[in-house]
Parts: sequence; structure tokens; C-alpha cells
Amino acid sequence: MKLLYAARCAYPLINKPITSLASQICRWSVEADRRLHRIYEFLSNSLDTVLTGSLSVADWEICKIRAYADSDLGGDIWTTKSTTGYWVEIQGADGRSFPLAWAARFQGSTSTHTCESETVSLCDAIKREVLPIQKLFSALSCREIDADIFEDNNACITSVSKGYSPAMRYIGRTQRVSLGFLHDVCYVEPGAGLDVTRVQNIVPENLEENDAKPITLR
Repeated sequence: MKLLYAARCAYPLINKPITSLASQICRWSVEADRRLHRIYEFLSNSLDTVLTGSLSVADWEICKIRAYADSDLGGDIWTTKSTTGYWVEIQGADGRSFPLAWAARFQGSTSTHTCESETVSLCDAIKREVLPIQKLFSALSCREIDADIFEDNNACITSVSKGYSPAMRYIGRTQRVSLGFLHDVCYVEPGAGLDVTRVQNIVPENLEENDAKPITLR
């Protein structure tokens, strides 16, 4: 629980392995011991890695929300579930930014391909964090706050832009995810989302991919 508290407050890197091990508490094994020891070895060699953030008063009029959504495909050895992960921050000028929210959690159902797991992750990020945070900051600043969501899967973006995918026509039943909802938020509703681009972008160092495609919510 001590490690989970640290992960929740200031060290999201270890959130996923800790929660994965916690699910094995009633059927602990030698493999679980090995993985727990590995977590502590990682922490002992990364004590200089800290979560930082900074903003200026001058950023208030130009700040915007940036979110990064990603997932694996059945990456857990104990289940068939994929893992949803996202990172949300508010960005100012001159490279300043401040983290607002992050998550790493199992998806509700087994994904059969990468596009499905990526779509579930994108939907989670938008519904749980991006839209509520965007609405809050827009109310506080008395102006519309832009939100850029970065997604690194072309098939996912194509499905969202169309609002339907024959290959994922079952996703509403198995994952409780609506492509129509994502399409409306990102492409249709005024004041919510207007623009989607697929260009190479520099992603912050805390992310692994360097060619994420941004979905811009206005």
C-alpha cells in the first residue's frame, strides 16, 4: 500500500506493476515475489527520477490541455486484458507544463487487436479526464480552453473520424465504447472538437512514442 500511495501521488511509472501484483494477493507465487523484488530494484536505481511541473501567471491566457492516450495488447501475463494508459497535463508557454491526471488500468474486456485497445484507451481519456478538465478550466478562465489529444494509432483515428468501423461493430457491446460518441466529440459538436491531424509531433520525454497523431479538441 505504501508503494501504491507513492504511485498515486507522484510516481505513475510504477502504478501498473503494483496494481497487477495486488491482483495476485490471494494466490501469491514465486513469480510474484520475483516481480515485487524487481520493482524495489527499479526504485532503488531511479531515486533521482521525480515528477515535476511548473506554470507562470502569464500562461493563464494561453494555456491549453494536452493528453496522451496509449495501450498495450494483452500485455499482462496473468490475464488476457489489455491495459489503458493516459497522461493529462496543462501546457503553458516556453515548454512549461503541469501534470493534472494519469491512469493505468485494465480494460473491461479482452481486446482482439491493437486498434480496439487503443480506441478504448482514447475513450477513457476523453470521458474520464479531458472533457471534465476542459469544462472546468473553461469556466474558471471565462474562455474556451483547447485540448490536444495525442494518439499513435492510425486505424483508431480513422475509426473515430468515420464514427463507425465494420471491424469493431461489436465494441459497443464488449467494451461499452461508442465510436459515435467519440466522433461527435472530436468532429461534430461545436466547442468540443473540430480538427484531427496526422502529422509527426515531438512527444514529451515521459512518453515512449515519437510520432503520435494529435486529435485537437476546440
